[in-house]
Amino acid sequence: AAPCCEALLRHYGVDAPVGAVYAADYPEERFARYLSHRHAMADHRYYNRPIAAALGKTAADYPRAATLYRRLLANAADASVTVVCVGFLTAIADLLASPPDEISPLDGKALVARKVARIVSMGSAKFPETSEANFNYAMDRFATHGVLKNAPVPLFISPDGTRVITGAHLTDALPETHPLRFIYETYMEAPRTGRSSWDLIALLYALEPHSSLFRVEAHEGMQADYEKEAHRVFWVAGARGDCEVKLVLPAEEMAAALNRLMLGELD
Repeated sequence: AAPCCEALLRHYGVDAPVGAVYAADYPEERFARYLSHRHAMADHRYYNRPIAAALGKTAADYPRAATLYRRLLANAADASVTVVCVGFLTAIADLLASPPDEISPLDGKALVARKVARIVSMGSAKFPETSEANFNYAMDRFATHGVLKNAPVPLFISPDGTRVITGAHLTDALPETHPLRFIYETYMEAPRTGRSSWDLIALLYALEPHSSLFRVEAHEGMQADYEKEAHRVFWVAGARGDCEVKLVLPAEEMAAALNRLMLGELD
């Protein structure tokens, strides 16, 4: 994943650091559910592998994600950072659990409390109900529990995207060699096939929190929590004041806006 991210950043001319999560750092049973999912998916759908191979790098060429987080946060202004999580919460959980070091005298939780304004998480938490947790929360239950229990700043949880289908237009709009088109067609195993847009929506909100595309419902005095054994997200009293991020536009209109953004046609 890390070299694939770097390749995409290079393609778009973005100079941004990339970190990696190393499987050897964790007990194998922690990711047993994810490994089972991976083994069930056809190898040819893993678009990141040929992209990484073309770049000539592996995860070993990148710093640990939690270390990179600490370095970036230590150099940031107080309360200036938005963290967005569109996959597993592994890296942010590692950050929260990190001890003081030569980078910062603060432990991870204190560093996040000082430097981060909000954490945007693509997840499931419909207030005030109890919800079955989404795929990303399920794949590393330990990390999900750690973040929802210990995050010292508000979580902005973005659950929408299932009915917002994007990407089918890339086959006709981009050249065959374009990495974005290659990713969609490889993963979907066919041209002109779209995909649900959970991650795109969470990322867009993180970048544009005041956009008219979104409506935020804040729940003062409440925060989301997670139970590993039952794999459920629920709400409890807490000072964090977590929020839900909801879409203003119907699914079809939101998809059209995201499709234009993917081609650089919408500011």
